Amino acid sequence: MRISGVGFFVLVAVLAVFRCDRSPTSPPATAGESALSPAADPDMPWLELTGLRFQGTGEGGQTTYELTLEGIGARYWPHPDFAPGPDWEPETQWLQFVKGSSGGQSNMIEGGRIQQTPQGLFGVGKIEVGVIGIYTTPNGTERIFGTLTFDLEQGLIVPIKGGSFFEPCGILCVDFGIEARFDPAPIFNLPPDIGLFGEVIGRLIRPLAAISAGGSHTCGLFVGGNAYCWGDNSSGQLGDGTRTDRSTPVPVSGGHSFTAISAGASHTCALTAAGQAYCWGFNNHGQLGDGTNASKSEPGIVSGGHTFTAIDAGWEHTCGLRTDGAAYCWGDNEVGLLGDGTFDERRSPTPVLFGQTYAAIGAGFEQTCAIDTAGDAYCWGSNQFGQLGIGPGWDAGSRSNVPAKVVGGRTFTKIASGGDHACGVTAAGDAYCWGLGDFGQLGNGSTVDQGIPTLVAGGHRFTDVSAGTDHTCGLATGYVLCWGHNSFGQLGDGTNTGKLVPSFVSDDGTFAVLSAGAYHNCGLRPSGTPYCWGRNADGELGDGTTRDSSRPIPVLFF
Repeated sequence: MRISGVGFFVLVAVLAVFRCDRSPTSPPATAGESALSPAADPDMPWLELTGLRFQGTGEGGQTTYELTLEGIGARYWPHPDFAPGPDWEPETQWLQFVKGSSGGQSNMIEGGRIQQTPQGLFGVGKIEVGVIGIYTTPNGTERIFGTLTFDLEQGLIVPIKGGSFFEPCGILCVDFGIEARFDPAPIFNLPPDIGLFGEVIGRLIRPLAAISAGGSHTCGLFVGGNAYCWGDNSSGQLGDGTRTDRSTPVPVSGGHSFTAISAGASHTCALTAAGQAYCWGFNNHGQLGDGTNASKSEPGIVSGGHTFTAIDAGWEHTCGLRTDGAAYCWGDNEVGLLGDGTFDERRSPTPVLFGQTYAAIGAGFEQTCAIDTAGDAYCWGSNQFGQLGIGPGWDAGSRSNVPAKVVGGRTFTKIASGGDHACGVTAAGDAYCWGLGDFGQLGNGSTVDQGIPTLVAGGHRFTDVSAGTDHTCGLATGYVLCWGHNSFGQLGDGTNTGKLVPSFVSDDGTFAVLSAGAYHNCGLRPSGTPYCWGRNADGELGDGTTRDSSRPIPVLFF
């Protein structure tokens, strides 16, 4: 039976994400993501849809339909075949529905696309979705089972004039009408000639090229280089010209295009394609590198005229690698964090001593670690808990204000510096950690501090590692494992129970990028879709709330 006159609009709302738990020893389940490649249109938003709700009036009185859709992805982009004239405004946008899945079960049978122009909306293709829901009339409530078909090939999309049944319409609204039918015939009958208005429930998600989790804020970059930040903004670390916290991403001011970004405790730094460094946020120790101690709520250029290939913002200091591989640091230096042979605060980039050529650098809480081009690891700063990795027998006051070689004779391809511990990954994929172990953040099954690199348990083969305050996460064949402190759910395993060995994040998808913050983590899917989990008191998860999450949730872009 055909439902005529259906009007619906797109409303950005909370996305229900279906996940399954894994034990630390079990292999990850097969990911169930739609495989739409971002290569052709990397900077356009995804719209992940999860439900339909129709309401209207017919012969039988008011009728409500609750129809649930699972695992459906959608995306906007300008159609390549459309060539508008010089006066065209706005550009044509297409809404692409793609076959998706949730929990391994596909609901979308076919795909379609919708073209939006100032004259109206036109469609091609057919969208068929299996639905389960509730059908409510004045006479009672029935369950709905069937297949909902949007037949776009029949020219059934017409413009909708005027308002909508649902007010206000929300952040993102696309008003149009679709004539829909159920085929094959469902197990219930609908009143004839019923007119409905409804909403498609979902959330707008934009793919990112980079993401960095900081103290209580997070920042990301689109492929085009635009920077967005969210979370705590008490020191201007979001870079939007205000000091207002944001629970969803806001653009960084200044119009800069960046290729790398790093979120520290309360400041943020980024690099342009030309290697210029910009920093913003808290500046009590000169960690912005602009020669002052004045905090800034917008990006300011780092002094010295250096060109950098990498930058990492720590707790209250920052380090970067120049194009010649030399390491420079600036900011707090009370325990020798800058590696310049002094304990003096530096408000502009200062060279790290001994002239090694480095391939990677990680600025932590009270230590900095780096690996040279041969893969040897060096650390400097506090060694109170053995976090310099220079051997046993340290005391509570030990420190080094120059690079000290990490013992053990291993070479590393990745290095990460956290609260009071550090970790590295070898070319074979083994992860080693050293330093403070009180919450199990070393991942070796104990809470004992270690002054030498200690193998992370589980036999996993890691490609990357990232260290938070008292926890650590790593990427292994695209899946995320975390260990250590978990009171905010930062291990992402659906609990608040700490782990002494790596535990799989409770999520069905793989990740291509991983970043551990103080008490939260973020990652990017292979498609670029950002997810975060853990502490969210300041909105650092970017989902529009301040509720902690012990499982990955998508970042919400309005």
